[in-house]
Amino acid sequence: MAEGVPPQLDVKVGVKGPVEYRQYCDARMSDDSRKAPIAHFHGPLTMGPRTIDWKVPSDLVLRAGDQPVTLMAVAGTMDAEHGCWVVVRSATGEKHDVPRDLHPVADVVFPPKRVGDSPVKKRYLLDQRCCGALFKGPLPVPDDAGLGLAKVTYSFDSWKDGKVSPTTIEIPVVNRLVETNGKN
Repeated sequence: MAEGVPPQLDVKVGVKGPVEYRQYCDARMSDDSRKAPIAHFHGPLTMGPRTIDWKVPSDLVLRAGDQPVTLMAVAGTMDAEHGCWVVVRSATGEKHDVPRDLHPVADVVFPPKRVGDSPVKKRYLLDQRCCGALFKGPLPVPDDAGLGLAKVTYSFDSWKDGKVSPTTIEIPVVNRLVETNGKN
């Protein structure tokens, strides 16, 4: 263990009862109980974007054009104030921890292409699972959408037993990056 780096504990928990699922977290240990993170298992679940240190990655953008972004999401109990990052396992190998036929969605309200037009609304199924806790799916920007900020609402209403709350964030919509041998 490197000097000054607190030890970390990987915790995996199976939740049993009327709804069964598995959760995990990476908790940093602390010598000071006032500074120790809190891992809240079987807490209130929220569907939201994949975050790093409780922040949406700054490079997350939706690109117009023919190469859709892969939108990634997690279901879990997150609390930056208390250092809580506990996620629901989406899949372990071939085993699906949340029933295979249930998928979260991303409802997106894109800015209109022209001033005065109505916003463009689309729903995207996040029907792929990877990396133990991620739900993901492609999110192409429709041709009739404009540039600016899109409102993205992550929800998991199909998993009724999970009682998962939605989250809404804004993600920039930008022109596709045109690359020609490293020159833009």
